[in-house]
Amino acid sequence: MNSNIRIIIYGLVYLLCILSLCIMHFVLERKRRRIHWNDILMVCILVITSSIRCNFGSDYFEYYKIYNFRNIQDITILNFDIFSDKGYYILANLIKQINRFEFLNFVMVAIIIYPLIIYYFRKNSDNVTMSIFIFMCLDFFTITNNILKQSLALVILVFAYEKFLKKEYITFSMLSFIAIIFHLSSILIIGLMILSALELKKKIYFYAICILSLFITLFYNQMLEFILTKIPIFSDYSVYQNSSSSMIFKFASLAYISIVIYTYYKIYPRIYNKDDKKRLNLMIFSLPFLILSLRYITIIRISYLGIFQMCMLIPRYYPLFFYKNKRFKIRKMVVFFIIGFIILTICGGNNRYYSYSTIFNSKPSIKWLR
Repeated sequence: MNSNIRIIIYGLVYLLCILSLCIMHFVLERKRRRIHWNDILMVCILVITSSIRCNFGSDYFEYYKIYNFRNIQDITILNFDIFSDKGYYILANLIKQINRFEFLNFVMVAIIIYPLIIYYFRKNSDNVTMSIFIFMCLDFFTITNNILKQSLALVILVFAYEKFLKKEYITFSMLSFIAIIFHLSSILIIGLMILSALELKKKIYFYAICILSLFITLFYNQMLEFILTKIPIFSDYSVYQNSSSSMIFKFASLAYISIVIYTYYKIYPRIYNKDDKKRLNLMIFSLPFLILSLRYITIIRISYLGIFQMCMLIPRYYPLFFYKNKRFKIRKMVVFFIIGFIILTICGGNNRYYSYSTIFNSKPSIKWLR
């Protein structure tokens, strides 16, 4: 079957699954209950789905290889440098002490990520079902199935940012420290989190972001070469210098950029919560990296925490997105994100997100990437 047809079919099936899961979660929603069984059921479905997938995404085989073939047993908490980016190796080593099952690392990472995400939505979101829907439509489920190290760091930073907003700076520092251990790019994201506390006028934001984006795009190679050669802790990140975007990935970046800008200009004029204003700032401060990803796709990963803030902001401010007839606001929002999802799914096909393989009918193989 033609790969483009497979991508389209996969996208439609995946979209149907998202809608079915969110409808199920909404129907089973019961407020003022100590145990939310719809959350538990959602977590189980996400964890099981993630655990049994095989040859999913461009990084799947690399993580399989790290867990099963690399000599990671000597990497412990006592003998590694914080800037060695080896948090995942320590986690994999601990998992190996539990069992030697070849796919257990994927199972355990899923068990860590998805309960935490759903718990976060339950604790902080005005509409948990809508947050889950946006999370899935913005492609975070497929992302967290692929780039495990950065996904673990991202989940930690989600909670770190919440502590930052509450001015619990000791906990924020501890969580940030752990995130850096899992992925060094967390340093840049933490910088954006701190910058989000700045209070500037809307026009200043817009012009500053445009100038910064232009500057970074023009001088990216020179800046990165300096960082890679002059700062030893970043020496292993040459992938960021050689990750030029294909045309299909450019469309994915444009989809994210459009959604971010549209969300920002709809919400900003009527925002009433200081913490939400900081979330919006974090989202717009991620824009330079989204723009830069038009040339170097790997850079898009630095913007994920900013994009994630839409899962919190839109459920609270969604009436601002649409006009006049309140009856159709939810429907229009669903259509809006479905269109964005379709674009991101088609573009994600280039990153091998359309695999139907499971651990029951397939074996991890590097051939899948060719």
